[in-house]
Amino acid sequence: FLSSPVQGQTVANWNDDFLTAGFPGSDHPAFPFESIKGYDESVAGSADNGYTSVTTATSLTAGEGFWVWSGDAAAGTAAFTIDLFGTINSGSISLPVSFSNGTHADDGWCMVGNPYPCTIDWDDTDWTKTNIDDAVYIWSTQTSSYASYISGVGNNGGSNEIASGQGFWIKANATSPVLTATEGVKINQSPTFLKAGSTNNVFRLNMTSQNGTLKDQ
Repeated sequence: FLSSPVQGQTVANWNDDFLTAGFPGSDHPAFPFESIKGYDESVAGSADNGYTSVTTATSLTAGEGFWVWSGDAAAGTAAFTIDLFGTINSGSISLPVSFSNGTHADDGWCMVGNPYPCTIDWDDTDWTKTNIDDAVYIWSTQTSSYASYISGVGNNGGSNEIASGQGFWIKANATSPVLTATEGVKINQSPTFLKAGSTNNVFRLNMTSQNGTLKDQ
């Protein structure tokens, strides 16, 4: 599960970093498996119905999570680097959450992501959480189960610390939910990014000053 801490990015900015398949602009567009999926909570019925197709033009909106199959080759597990270049997300950011139907037990599941280029703390009081369960969930392919952090209790490796670039699930529990992060939720920690294989850093940012503006390179 991935998200972008950089503004103005699209799936094309990931497409050049690892093997992709099954969608327009991917390395193997005719392959019968889509390696990157978005999510739309408003689709009725089971949560599995909400996965959406992407193209290389799909925007990596701040706070949006994506399900991503990634590898250095079709069956490869060697380390690789994901890089994004541009202006980093900052300030107050509202993550895309919704509660659309209210007729199914799976209504309210939203795939979101850490919008910042640093770790964030789910327990920090600078979050605004309205009609949102106090829980985060991240699928761990190493254990074939969800790592979770629910009301202060971690399971299967889940914790209050969410790494930069990490996508995760939350559940809205009523209409008009709000999930807003501010600069105050950032912390100076480097937790494990939950994925298969090793725990290499997903993003490395070197900050330089250009005309008084900090940019990554």
